[in-house]
Amino acid sequence: MITCWKVDIGDFVAVDEEVVEVETAKAAVEVPIPFAGTVLELHARAGDTIAVGSPLITVGEPGRSGEAKLGPPNEPGGSARLGGVGLRTGEGEAKLGPPNEPGGSARLGGVGLRTGEGEAKLGPPNEPGGSARLGGVGLRTGEGEAKLGPPNEPGGSARLGGVGLRTGEGEAKLGPPNEPRSSGSVLIGYGTGVVTSSTRRRRPAGVVKSGPAKVISPIVRRLATENGIDLDGVTGSGAGGVVTRADVDRAIADVRSDAIRDDDVRIPLTGIRTTIAEKVTTSRREIPDATTWVDVDATGLIAARRLIAETAPVSLLALLARLAVAALREFPDLNSSFDPHSKEILRHNHIHLGIAVQSPRGLVVPVISNAETLDTVTLSDRIAALVAQARDGNIAPALLSGGTVTLNNYGVFGVDGAASIINHPEAAILGVGRIVDRPWVVAGELAVRRVTQLSLTFDHRVCDGASAGGLLRLFADYVENPVAALGRL
Repeated sequence: MITCWKVDIGDFVAVDEEVVEVETAKAAVEVPIPFAGTVLELHARAGDTIAVGSPLITVGEPGRSGEAKLGPPNEPGGSARLGGVGLRTGEGEAKLGPPNEPGGSARLGGVGLRTGEGEAKLGPPNEPGGSARLGGVGLRTGEGEAKLGPPNEPGGSARLGGVGLRTGEGEAKLGPPNEPRSSGSVLIGYGTGVVTSSTRRRRPAGVVKSGPAKVISPIVRRLATENGIDLDGVTGSGAGGVVTRADVDRAIADVRSDAIRDDDVRIPLTGIRTTIAEKVTTSRREIPDATTWVDVDATGLIAARRLIAETAPVSLLALLARLAVAALREFPDLNSSFDPHSKEILRHNHIHLGIAVQSPRGLVVPVISNAETLDTVTLSDRIAALVAQARDGNIAPALLSGGTVTLNNYGVFGVDGAASIINHPEAAILGVGRIVDRPWVVAGELAVRRVTQLSLTFDHRVCDGASAGGLLRLFADYVENPVAALGRL
């Protein structure tokens, strides 16, 4: 996706100058240009998503401008572009001349074409040297009898010195003089056509609807009632004017569109926000997930961290991650992925632990490969480094993929619990809430303890509740009594 341009058409750029910022699903990159020259064309706008390998920018010789140029030669009956207007050669020997620099000229059949600017007008009939405008591009008649033919009806064509001109392709039509046409038409001599943004279907002029609306389906009536739609105001598109569900859906869309106030703001999805939206949508659509949770006394975990810190500082998140990895080794079903194509469960031999991180750009999940092979201190250092890189926005894209299970510390947001969305295509995500003082029964006595809530959201295709509950319970036991996990570390 194009995040922003650092140059504009007409600017001079030097070799290796950064001209555009491009954002992928993993990182934002500033792209330098390997050439020097004047910017002639930007092939995409900020916010556009383009395929890898597509052109980004065109530069020319220093000092050249970015005016319209003639396209390459075509065989009779072929097509090309002049400025933003499509030209097709007519029949016979007519051909489009070779490309020219801005301001130059070429031949279309036996007629001279010249690009350029200004208010050029058509000279007197049959007078060589006259000129006209074709979609904002200057045309000049050649020698002899060449002249610009009269306008034609939409869909027709005009003649320039015996050579047929037709606008563009697809829906492009030749419009009458000085009369713009909408719906994507290219207008000859008036500028360019504008595609109308409204998709609202309107009742044709002169059609007066009388009598109550014709509705057959009770589902359509219920849909209209639930959304406050007056069926008498809906024009039916079905046979005999029957109001269909599609008609009601359009009416609902119109009402919602009209309900948007002038001070409301539409914010387009860009960059990583687009990736997040696609990722969570895929997860919700494809994974039949379920969530389970349990409150635990984390007083012992905090005490263990204090003891370890006397020799080597470790974060509380690293301790939780290490205990989660130890529990996962006992329940490998949750360290799996489901292959919907082969209908197989892919159990992973190694635990590649993802850590959910809220960065200024959005939610990212850096991955620690082979987490089961790391001791607690090393794991703590690795987590700290990845979190710092993710928040700075300079983490390598390769470190944001390949996870097999994710740990989500949403407690940093001051909340107790959450039904997290699984990081597709993984099968499980463990969550940890905030740690707070709460009353807790210890050995039959009421005491104030440091309590948190653990959660597990899992893919019900890879296991049943017994495995999921077993993993979460073992994780909770390790949090309450870290010494019990020593044999698994």
